[in-house]
Amino acid sequence: MRLGFFACFLFAALAPAHARAQTTTMSIDHLVVDRMVLDTCMKWGDTALRQAGLRVVAPSTAAVWGVSADGANTATIYCVDTRGVIVVVVSGTSIAKTRPTLDRLLDRLKQQK
Repeated sequence: MRLGFFACFLFAALAPAHARAQTTTMSIDHLVVDRMVLDTCMKWGDTALRQAGLRVVAPSTAAVWGVSADGANTATIYCVDTRGVIVVVVSGTSIAKTRPTLDRLLDRLKQQK
């Protein structure tokens, strides 16, 4: 629940004004990683976002965010190092746009782990 609220808040903060008036769709998935180190996961997230064509915005202590060039999609990669889980959330105006971005991010993360 907390993760979903945070993703909605992030989308609202980063999305352009015209996108905020539209319906928001989220695509969410995760990866399980053995012996995950937080710093390594954060680097993986940064690299995955850039390789997927998103502009990286300021990371937090356990997450990296990206925005698509047109501002229609935002993506967050959460590193839950205590559980060995990477959670990927992409939000935008339609699943036709969020799902392919999510798939690209997951592919990039799998290549790195």
